[in-house]
Amino acid sequence: MRISDSDQESTLSTSPDFAGPSNVTNGHTKGNGSTNGRTITNGVAHKQHPAKSIATLTLPGTTLYEDSYIDREEFVRLVIQSLRDVGYIESAATLEAESGYVMEEPEVHDFRQCILDGSWVKAEAALMRLGFADDEGLWEAKFLISQQKYLELLEAKKTTLALHVLRHELAPMNVDSDQLHTLSSLMMCAEPDDLRQRAEWDGASGTSRRQLLNSLQRYIPSSIMIPQRRFVTLLDQAHAHQRQQCLYHNSPSDSIAFSLYTDHHCSKSAFPRITTTILEVHTDEVWNMEWSHDGRYLATASKDKTAIIWRCTVCFCLSRVGHMF
Repeated sequence: MRISDSDQESTLSTSPDFAGPSNVTNGHTKGNGSTNGRTITNGVAHKQHPAKSIATLTLPGTTLYEDSYIDREEFVRLVIQSLRDVGYIESAATLEAESGYVMEEPEVHDFRQCILDGSWVKAEAALMRLGFADDEGLWEAKFLISQQKYLELLEAKKTTLALHVLRHELAPMNVDSDQLHTLSSLMMCAEPDDLRQRAEWDGASGTSRRQLLNSLQRYIPSSIMIPQRRFVTLLDQAHAHQRQQCLYHNSPSDSIAFSLYTDHHCSKSAFPRITTTILEVHTDEVWNMEWSHDGRYLATASKDKTAIIWRCTVCFCLSRVGHMF
């Protein structure tokens, strides 16, 4: 999606939570990230300096490099999203202006904000403007929104309104009868804590609305609403692939020593490769072995029909049991 010349002076919303281009935020007109002569950067107001016009750079082709298969627009939009996620709002707006690509259309911004604010009627109206490949996906998305609305009404002890949603919004969607029965049984919860526990749901003030957005992402084309933290997801996948390809991998999976500058590589010197002890009690092939949780004992099972438990501090045969197979 490219910014037209008429939109060149407009920038993105200054809130990282509500990504998407918009000329109006909470009733205030935006221009180059300014509000009432002041700019907002990471929540701190600064005096506005004379705005510098940023010319849109037009590059040949559509890929990132001549010999690349990566689409330039997709890459730039993900960079804009990443800048917003870490708080570089003005940098993201500058990149939008210079590249001519917008991260998301205003309709996506409106939809996301309606979900996070709990404005369910507006959310459904915004949902209709996003476009769906099939009606089934649209109905499933509507069900998720109505389900969240129903749970929040129950949490607020607005039982009558919740019952109306159950009867007139959820039931007509012909969902699974067991699922509908489970939702209706939540009407019996006397306290919000009981509701949250039985529904396995953390409430309106928790992360449930953001989780709802993640669930709705499955039904909205990713080219329209970019999945959250998409660049981080791609980097995590690259890290996992590099670990799998590492011949002498010997570091924890959650290790923070993952650099973007170089590919992951464990040194051969850190890999256990020296024989320190040979256990010779078994008289045939060892088919299986398992360590105890504390690492002090080792259990082995052999083709010789014996199972042995070893005390590994001294490699002593603690117990030997025969078996029939």
